[in-house]
Amino acid sequence: MRRLPLVLAACAGLTACGPSLPKSVNADGLKVDIGRVMGDDFTCVILVDKASGREVFKSGLNQSCRNAYPACTSPGEITAYDLAKSAAKGAAVATGCQSVSWAAGAAGKGPYAYAAVMYGKRALPGMEMTRRLDAVFSNNGL
Repeated sequence: MRRLPLVLAACAGLTACGPSLPKSVNADGLKVDIGRVMGDDFTCVILVDKASGREVFKSGLNQSCRNAYPACTSPGEITAYDLAKSAAKGAAVATGCQSVSWAAGAAGKGPYAYAAVMYGKRALPGMEMTRRLDAVFSNNGL
């Protein structure tokens, strides 16, 4: 029982040491701006640290980010997290098919990459997602 506080403190310490958004970026403001230009809860945007691939920010429902959708550019299905791993390694995507659209690439000029998915009748084309997200990232200091 005495070990539990130590384990929790160690876990909290590890999380605090991981990559995160710069202090100059307001995460709540970033979420609001993404919601304004991208739309509903079936949109997921994940920012990852390019060096480690670790998530530093997420906008959207967990379900939207974890659901597997058609990859569009290859056979099979992927999740936004799968695409985020590729984006961290330099992949750039702007595509769509079957009521799903994908966008991924560098998030501004800094150490971050992003992956985004929209699903449903109102899914924007991948190139439009990219254009809108690039503006949001730039306007929020990324």
